[in-house]
Amino acid sequence: MESKRVEKPRVVLVDDSLTDTKLVKLAVKRSQWVDELRTFADGAQALESLRSDPGWVPHLIVVDINMPKMNGFELLTELKGDSKLCEIPVVMLTCSSSPSNIKTAYRLQANCFITKPLDFPDFAETWASIEKFWLQVAKNPLESEE
Repeated sequence: MESKRVEKPRVVLVDDSLTDTKLVKLAVKRSQWVDELRTFADGAQALESLRSDPGWVPHLIVVDINMPKMNGFELLTELKGDSKLCEIPVVMLTCSSSPSNIKTAYRLQANCFITKPLDFPDFAETWASIEKFWLQVAKNPLESEE
């Protein structure tokens, strides 16, 4: 199967863990598939940034669940309820593997739920899989605008 890279892929990561944010930045640097990565420590910051800069729209938003101010579920609800942001794919990337969290994420229209691996090699492989699928294989609504 041939895949096409999203043109100039932009990704938002919303995670309050400095360690996990560093791991993602390392994985992004290794893969070189993401042209721009913006990181936020909570959902409120991310939402404010996305709404205040309508000219900059990410191709993918990756969200942790447990964060201060606005958690991942609250952010997901806001994103999917916003007519300008609702089509952006949202991947929940979290330490949780709780069945209730998984069900809640999909009920709130998450596009994917992934439990974070504990070591860097597995984390990097998981991140590369996310990038490959969402930025190369899956059709992105931003790329199909006419």
